[in-house]
Amino acid sequence: MRTINAGSLDKIGPSTLAAIYSSDQSSMFRTNMVVSANGSFVDDNGSSRLLSGPEDMRVFNFLRSQADVVLVGASTAQSEKYGQINIRDEFVEFARKIKPQLAVVSLSLDLWSGARMFNEPGFQPLIFTRASDDEVWQNRFEHLRGFADVVALSAPDDTFLNSVVLDLGQRDLTHVLCEGGPRLLSSVLAADLVDDVCLTQSNIASKRPPDEDLLSALSAFETQYEIITEQFTFSRSFAPENA
Repeated sequence: MRTINAGSLDKIGPSTLAAIYSSDQSSMFRTNMVVSANGSFVDDNGSSRLLSGPEDMRVFNFLRSQADVVLVGASTAQSEKYGQINIRDEFVEFARKIKPQLAVVSLSLDLWSGARMFNEPGFQPLIFTRASDDEVWQNRFEHLRGFADVVALSAPDDTFLNSVVLDLGQRDLTHVLCEGGPRLLSSVLAADLVDDVCLTQSNIASKRPPDEDLLSALSAFETQYEIITEQFTFSRSFAPENA
């Protein structure tokens, strides 16, 4: 394992981040998450904002530069005010796409049409859902089609996320960055989709309990890189078959 004791992430230039986080694979499913000092993936308020900070957001934004598409759950997309994905200037030369696509998973389609992601000029997110005969779902589907590219898949529960990734690949969106929330992260891990785990360990504790199941799933991955600063430990780990 390569470890860099940086003190501050300001000492790490974009080229070093690229050496640590870039990939030459033709396709990749990567997750990125922040975890509290006591193993919770949410802060006291049920978000991740209090666990993060400028250093974490810098890595967060670099990882976006390495993605074709950012995949999130519906609750995260709305509560964290997701919209069009833009790449920071310092990372443009390393970017796969200047504007990675945003893809949202929502089985119920219970989404607010006033959300930021539906109201940015010239932009529509991808919404992945499972086809249903339910009248409420049908009404939501027809309504959201005016705001987004809504993809209704017929796959059952156990292969639904695999079908999402297959559809993304058919759109030439082969480098997927999943940013959460914890429920979606647990689901993609259970579906054995994840090649690469990027984790930020915060030195801030949360009043929320540790997510033992998610921590257990992550323990199967082999850490290859670490950057240690005063506030965070950043790691990149690989599925055993890719390590």
